[in-house]
Amino acid sequence: MKSFVIINSDQVSSVNFNEVMEDNANTLRYNLDGTQTFVKFTGDTPSFITSETIYNEDDFSSYIGNYENGWCLDPELEEEI
Repeated sequence: MKSFVIINSDQVSSVNFNEVMEDNANTLRYNLDGTQTFVKFTGDTPSFITSETIYNEDDFSSYIGNYENGWCLDPELEEEI
């Protein structure tokens, strides 16, 4: 089962990419204002994760799918664009 962790963008340099599913910093997806990103992993929690919340796939999808959390645009505003 995949797990997800949101980290601040200034933490990217501490990510051990051998412990997560992303290949390198260039493959990370950031929130709309660029202040946060996330990593995915299976199995043991990566060593660089300290106090961050670990999400399962359903909870993570709900979190980033809520525009109030800054990961996607408000669907009503998208229709106007």
